[in-house]
Amino acid sequence: MPTGPKASRGEMKETILTAARELFSAEEYPKVTVRSIAARAGCDPGMISYYFGSKVGLFRESMSLPTDPIESILTAFGEGGPGTGERLLTVVMDVWEGVSASTNFRVLARSLLENENTLFIFRAWFDRNLFTTLANRLGGSDSKVRIQLVTGQVMGICILRFIYRFDPLATIPATRLAAYYGPLIDQQLFAPANLG
Repeated sequence: MPTGPKASRGEMKETILTAARELFSAEEYPKVTVRSIAARAGCDPGMISYYFGSKVGLFRESMSLPTDPIESILTAFGEGGPGTGERLLTVVMDVWEGVSASTNFRVLARSLLENENTLFIFRAWFDRNLFTTLANRLGGSDSKVRIQLVTGQVMGICILRFIYRFDPLATIPATRLAAYYGPLIDQQLFAPANLG
């Protein structure tokens, strides 16, 4: 088993994460190496394995947002029912409005498109932690497809609002947008058309 560094665990881990974010933002995922991240962080490459397991593990953690987006979404969903759509859209927009969220999402999207292994790992993680968990709460034979349809709608809104910044969608107050679109999400979740 590897031994940890003598320096503060939190301090070294954050230094590595900062270096990784800088490199992943500037370079394509395949071009960023464990050695290049370690060199920028001023540590031994073994520290990356010690803290993150692998380059993929470091990538996933370096793209983390100030709050855990999955946990925030699960909390907003709660037990479902009227108002769920408005809560979901509100919390997702709050995440996107974080200081580094837009940059992180751009880097993540680019990396997923450019690297099949990263896409496979991310897809399995996202399906397990979000789609399957929410589908189990929702119930019904078509619950997962309903969750995925709603996810597509919410992500589409966020891409237009935060990435492409199309007006008026980009400038409508978030609370007003959530109140307007939330009932449409509720309808998709709780009164779906026959998809079978």
